[in-house]
Amino acid sequence: MKQSTHFYSSFPKHLLPAIQHANKTANKVVVKPLQPRAFIWPVITKEDHKKTMDNYRAYIQAVNDAIPKINSQIKQYNRAVAKHTEEVP
Repeated sequence: MKQSTHFYSSFPKHLLPAIQHANKTANKVVVKPLQPRAFIWPVITKEDHKKTMDNYRAYIQAVNDAIPKINSQIKQYNRAVAKHTEEVP
């Protein structure tokens, strides 16, 4: 019967440094387990809410200001399509 080999002697040599040997771990200090994670709710003050709403209103105003330009481009495209369908039935 073939004699069994020791784990470390049969393990690839380039991977041996990744394995902690028993004598190296015996001297290590045991770390206390971490506290369970707790979610801390953010505090939104009245000033933060006001600033957020002001930013939102400015964003919506910019979107609303861009609508007429987009609508004119859509109307121009629709006229081009109507003209093309008249020319090529």
